[in-house]
Amino acid sequence: IARALGWVKLKPRAWTMVPAGGFVGALNGAAGGAGLLVAPLLLALGLAGETYVASVSACAVAMHFGRIIGYGAGGLFTPHLAWLSFVAAVAILSGNFIGRRLRKISAKIPGNRLEYATLIACVSLALFGVGH
Repeated sequence: IARALGWVKLKPRAWTMVPAGGFVGALNGAAGGAGLLVAPLLLALGLAGETYVASVSACAVAMHFGRIIGYGAGGLFTPHLAWLSFVAAVAILSGNFIGRRLRKISAKIPGNRLEYATLIACVSLALFGVGH
């Protein structure tokens, strides 16, 4: 947020995302929920608009597949969980299509304001325990 407001002039190099991504992946595999850390990493790189959304989506797919493979290898992925994963994937994909249409409307909002507002809203909801 400080970077978006111009208070901090931080421009990390692309190679720094490798250890940062590994750290986020390890946290996500160990405790879950670390996916919230992906957005700030990608925003720090300066991504915006559809490039940002596509990158976040690609990271989410990679994390979910990794989790499914890991849980499956450990015998923890049941047919019931496969069904829930399928339903969640369809819901997320549907939401992405709706979001893409809304993005055309919101393209008039300058800068990364929409991305930062979404990030703040999601973190706030998580901190207040919404969804538990």
